[in-house]
Amino acid sequence: MFPPATLQNNSYEYFYNISFGDPEGLWNITAEIQIEQGNTVRCYENVNVSLPSDIVRYKVVWFSPSNEAIYYRGSTFAISVFITEDDNSVTNASANCIMPSMQKAELPEIKQGYYSGSYFIPWDSPTGIWSLSVESTKGSGSSLVAGGSNVIIQIKSALLNLGVVEHSSDEYILGDAIEIKVRLRYPDGLGVENATVTAKIAGENLALDSEGGGIYSVNCTTAVTTVGSQIIEFSASDQFGNNASVTQIIYIVNKEKSEFPFYQILGFLCAIIIGSLVIIFIKKRFSSLRLKDIESEIEELQRLQNEATTKYYINGSISRETYDTLRKEHTQRLAELGKRHPKKERISTVRKKTKNT
Repeated sequence: MFPPATLQNNSYEYFYNISFGDPEGLWNITAEIQIEQGNTVRCYENVNVSLPSDIVRYKVVWFSPSNEAIYYRGSTFAISVFITEDDNSVTNASANCIMPSMQKAELPEIKQGYYSGSYFIPWDSPTGIWSLSVESTKGSGSSLVAGGSNVIIQIKSALLNLGVVEHSSDEYILGDAIEIKVRLRYPDGLGVENATVTAKIAGENLALDSEGGGIYSVNCTTAVTTVGSQIIEFSASDQFGNNASVTQIIYIVNKEKSEFPFYQILGFLCAIIIGSLVIIFIKKRFSSLRLKDIESEIEELQRLQNEATTKYYINGSISRETYDTLRKEHTQRLAELGKRHPKKERISTVRKKTKNT
């Protein structure tokens, strides 16, 4: 969590400045030394920490980040506090947030009593629990007044962006060469250099080579012995332990397999023939029904014409004007039906008989 100690006179030394924002009480200090062959030695020490009550008079209230908040490497979190003394806001004070690395983030006063800043979490920052301490001071020497408080946050590895940007095809024949290219980026869009990128297909792990700018590629032959869909599993990790993974599906086909099998072509032709026959049948059926309707209407018009002739010439029950009107209407309608009826001679004959009559 803290920076490594320095070696001085055959001993390691580390200096930590206790801020006015650090908690009081019993501190458990752990020293960890990694020796050869990966072995680790730890030792522990307890110290009691207290803050001078005559100086610590300021109260620091955290607005951001909230306690136990989770952040990722490569992200920026806001730091915002409100500083008071006896319920009155403190102005023109100096406020800083101290990180576990002993880095300080300055918090300028944005309005009366409110101090705010931000901190970018580097890609190589230690992961785990961080204790953030904000201390506020004003004056110096015997007139120094201070105060502070702390919160706990959790830092996790960055989630890198890994995507397949180029491959020669989604379908390959057994033994074909596969060309695959991926892009690895940090969340801010910057390409990841010096990363370890691998692709796993059919149980075989392949290392991708860097082309620069976060681009990694590999050329290989299919390592599978059966046709069907295959999953390529990509994984990547940068030098700080940030990682990403993604999968890609490809299809392996047999070399002897025809691109358009005979049974598929035959089925396609059968579908076309059946569809054509259905359309022809529907058209004929519809035409037959329409023809019957036309013939029925023609017969009815013929009956009406004969009835009008009888009423005028024999019974004298209708006037000449009515007779001429009915005959004109019937003749016009018969002409319209004649255009849609294939047997026009029949309608012409009807007209001749009507005229002779």
